[in-house]
Amino acid sequence: MSVPQRHLLVCTGSDCKKRGAKKVCKAFKAALNEADVKKKQVDLIEVECLGQCGHGPMVVVYPDAVWYARLENENAAEIVDRHLVAGQPVSACLFRRAHGPHK
Repeated sequence: MSVPQRHLLVCTGSDCKKRGAKKVCKAFKAALNEADVKKKQVDLIEVECLGQCGHGPMVVVYPDAVWYARLENENAAEIVDRHLVAGQPVSACLFRRAHGPHK
């Protein structure tokens, strides 16, 4: 069994869920399928809480340690295409508390 190159952690805790995390998670699943990203490349994992309530829906990409905040369904395809496929984090969606103002 191969180990995925990246892990996409999607917070589905109560605060993120109120802000649409389940729909965002579905959008990521669809975007990964559309981009033909295999599970051996990216493993999407729903997690109970990422500890950043009030900033969600939250997503973290590991091992890149890139945090995304306040995501909407439309952001999923861009993050999959630009970050997970092309290797360039989407600066407009970054969680500034984790990355600072100029990453």
